[in-house]
Amino acid sequence: MEKGVYMTARNNEWAFNGKNYLLTIAIDKYQHWNHLNNAVKDVKDFTTILQTFYQFEEDYTLRLHNEDATEDNIRLKMKELKKKVSKEDNLVIYFSGHGHFDEESNLGYWVPVGGEKEKESTYISTADIVHFLNQIDSLHLLVIVDSCFSGTLITQHRSKATAVREERFASRRIFASGRSEVVDDGAPGDNSPFAKGLISFLKKTWTKRPKQLP
Repeated sequence: MEKGVYMTARNNEWAFNGKNYLLTIAIDKYQHWNHLNNAVKDVKDFTTILQTFYQFEEDYTLRLHNEDATEDNIRLKMKELKKKVSKEDNLVIYFSGHGHFDEESNLGYWVPVGGEKEKESTYISTADIVHFLNQIDSLHLLVIVDSCFSGTLITQHRSKATAVREERFASRRIFASGRSEVVDDGAPGDNSPFAKGLISFLKKTWTKRPKQLP
């Protein structure tokens, strides 16, 4: 099967010439929180789809799974991407794990593998995540969050990108599994309902792709 996304414009009006970066952060085996069933499987299945059909390469894929997904490592990978990603590149970040929401501060958090219960100083706040996102000078940026309270990131982020939906114009988008609520992880060995829907959509989109333009 031929690999790649058909993004070449007719008459050479525009063609994507950058790199597709992917960072997946997935945690099943938490040190202080209850374990999850499918976080790592979800991002692995998602990565396979992108690398098989959508021009994502292993050389530009970064992974932080289970014991590697510490707070320090997550922050370091974000700084690394800030240096590597250019305005011609695309970046997808996928976080699958526990989320936390503090009602007093109205702030959401990603919980890294070593995050301690009731100790928000060991989490990564949505404010910190948004600060990082605003420093990325990419063409397209997509953040996918499959965790409880994942929608709190949306309330913190306001896109500066144009509303015109064309590949040539920069975009900033967040795709979350829920709002300020608990979400389902799915049965062991399966995908979460959110990941299952996302993967199914990507497969269907590929089968319905237009023929490559000359």
